[in-house]
Formats: sequence, structure tokens, C-alpha cells
Amino acid sequence: MATAVLLLTAVSLTACRPSEADDPAVEAALRQIVRENGLTPLPTLPPPDPDLVALGRALFFETELSGNRDISCAVCHHPTFGLSDGLPLSIGTGGDGLGPERRLGDGRQFIPRNSPDLANRGRPEWETFFWDGRVSGSPSSGFVTPAGELLPAGLNSGLAAQAMFAVVSRHEMRGGMYNVAGYMIQPGEFPPGYPGVEGRPLGWADLDIFGQDNELAAFGNAPEDMPLIWEQLMTRLMALPAYPPLFAAAYPGAPLAEMDFAYAANALAAFQTAAFTFADSPWDRYLAGDSEAISPAAKQGALLFYGEGPEQAGCAACHAGNLFTDYQYYNIAAPQLGPGASGMAPLDYGRYEFTGQPEERFAFRAPSLRNVARTAPYLHNGAYDSLEAVIRHHLDPAAALASYDGRHLPPDLRAALQNEPVTQRQILLTLSPLLADGRSLTDPQIRQLIAFLESLTDGQAASPLEN
Repeated sequence: MATAVLLLTAVSLTACRPSEADDPAVEAALRQIVRENGLTPLPTLPPPDPDLVALGRALFFETELSGNRDISCAVCHHPTFGLSDGLPLSIGTGGDGLGPERRLGDGRQFIPRNSPDLANRGRPEWETFFWDGRVSGSPSSGFVTPAGELLPAGLNSGLAAQAMFAVVSRHEMRGGMYNVAGYMIQPGEFPPGYPGVEGRPLGWADLDIFGQDNELAAFGNAPEDMPLIWEQLMTRLMALPAYPPLFAAAYPGAPLAEMDFAYAANALAAFQTAAFTFADSPWDRYLAGDSEAISPAAKQGALLFYGEGPEQAGCAACHAGNLFTDYQYYNIAAPQLGPGASGMAPLDYGRYEFTGQPEERFAFRAPSLRNVARTAPYLHNGAYDSLEAVIRHHLDPAAALASYDGRHLPPDLRAALQNEPVTQRQILLTLSPLLADGRSLTDPQIRQLIAFLESLTDGQAASPLEN
């Protein structure tokens, strides 16, 4: 990128002052960066089978996929909220409401991480899912997932593989009360006075919205329990009049009795690919040759984004390629808040929980920046509610971590902030070297960078199901 660096140096003074006039030097430098990075408009994808999409659409909004029959995929990935939910940490089964208005149910806890958006996840480049990458792979290479060898065969994409796992998570969709009136509930145990306990068999730990047993709560959390949960979900679906015809149309010739949850997961992936693939942002139009598709400020912001010097942002080191992610994992010193993850609570060690590699403590996958202007709040736990705040954190992570007080968070999350000096020191031990030296951007440059990030949003993302 030597040529681009020289051009960036030549236009650095221009990039420091906001201007609405196109600068030929800026345009030349940006076109050079585009060529050197091999950046292209996102290609269109072949449309999935419409019958498979129709089944997937029904399943995406289907509450029978939750143990308590009170939540669907769409609750945490809603088209109205950028295919997420507008919350720092999502609220799964047992909650009430939608989007930022959603509230925890009694005896429930927050899902430990922010709900990632679903934009472009059906593209073949996506082979890594979840903030810690615990689902990865492809049909040709095979999948690495928490289910190990128990993952069903026949999954046709990474997006389908990830669809297998929200339904087995207690806090996301499966349910299982872990605390009622101060009592910890294990399978086969009930606190005194728990409604409807008398006469019920042991092994049930939750009720659905109709006051019936949540039979999914009885299963354990080990990989060997997952196939039992998936089988029970298929039993639920096939008991509803609408689904046998939908499955039969989507999979002509396949016996309904032999279908496992992989058939549902493939349909969910087909719907999400058809509905949530966005390839017509202003940036795509610019890459296709329309030099007026993005503003002069956005062009100067793009130079900062791809610039490698200490007075540029250097974002492309991690947010690379046409989807603006390299799919790798970085500790950016994100503040720690929420319930934490599994046995490491109240902290969330990110990728380390999956790999056990000490250097990956507090590391999370670099998110795609496509449609990023619509997907606040940001980071793996929604710690920041604006692009400006996230950018400023990246410029000096240690200082941002030390000063973070979470005052904008809901009170119940503010109380779960883990920002003691000992925790800060622990986080900074594995801070990504890419951020260790810090960078310096002026306020006008930050505004230019935001203008570029806003150019990555496809207009259809505002109402994807209406297009």
C-alpha cells in the first residue's frame, strides 16, 4: 500500500478540515485504496427456493421454538431494530415487550451478550458465528460447534448451523427457571409455594405462558442433551397444522417422520439469506463506479478508515474486506458488564471460554460494519450507544476503560458493571497490540469517519421485509 500511503499523506491536511467540496486528491487516494484492497460491490446471491424461504419465515416468527412459548428468533433479531433488539444485552425467554422496551421476567437474567444483527449472514464468506466463534465451518469443511459429533448431518450453511443453538440456550429460548423467590432450582426441585407443583412429576423446572410444563427445561445442558431438545422441538412443530404442509413443500419427497431439526435450521437460513442480504449501500454504488454515491466527508472518512499511520484510524486492520470484518478475535478492552458467561461469571472471557488459550481472554470477534449505523448499541455487550463513543474508545482503550461508568445503561445493567481496578488490569493484560499505541483523531475527523460508516448502510435495511 505504499502508493496509497503517499497519497494519504498528501491529503492528510485536507482530511483534517470538513468540506462539502469534492477534492480530486481525496478521490484519487480512495480509488487507489479500493484497487489495492480488492474492494468490490457485494455480488448478488442466487435466490433460495421460495418454499424453503416460506417455511423459514414462519419459523423465524414461531414462538413454539421457545420452551416457554413466549419468544421467537424475531424478538432478538427484529427488522425494526436493525435485525437486533436495540438493547445492550438481550432479554430472552420469560421477558416481556419488544426492542428497547423489553423487560426481564421474574427470576430471569440477561443473555450475557449483545444480539448481533443478521445482515448478510447468509453470504458464503460467513463461516464464523457468535461473538466467541463457537460455531464455525462450512458444509465442505465441516462444522465446529458445541454439539461436536452430535450435530445433525445435512446442514447446508454456517448460518443454518448457528440456528441450531439459540433454541438450546436456557436464557435465550429454551427456558428453565434458575431463581424463584431466592431459591435455586435444579431439575427435579421446586421452591416452597411454586405454583402447580403439587402432583407434578419430578424433572420439570419451568412453566410456559399457558401454565403448562415447559418440557424443554427438563433436559440438561450437556452436548448429549441437544439432540433430545431438537427432537422435541420437531415434535412440537409437527403437531401444529401449519407445519407439515410447509415442510412437505420445502422438502418434496422427504418423509416428514424422518425430518430432524436440521431441516428447520436450513429453512431459517434460507429465509434470512433471502430477506436480510443487503448489497446496495452508497458504498457499494461508489465501488461500482458512482463517485457521487458518497459524500466528500465520507470519502475523507474512508481515507481515515483505511489509513495506517498514527493520525489515521486504521480500522481496516480488523474490519477488512467487503464485509468489513476479518472474522478474527480481539481484546479491545471493552468494559465488562452483565451476568458474565457460564462458570466465569461475573466476567465474560470471550473467545477464551471456547479455546482455553490465555492470550484470548476478553477477545471477541470483530463485527461486520455493514449497516452499523442501525445496529446500536455496540460491542459484544452493548457498552456504547453511539458510533462516536465506540471510535473514541478505540483511540485510547485503557483511558476509556478507566473512565467508563455506564451512566447511560439501564439501572439493572449499571449495577452489573465490573470495572474495579483489578478487573481493568486483568483486561489490559491481553489488549490487542493493534490498539496498544493509541491513535489521535480530531473531532472533525471523527465526524468524517462516522460519515463513512453511515455510507455502509443499505436503505432496504430499514424495512427489509417490505422490499
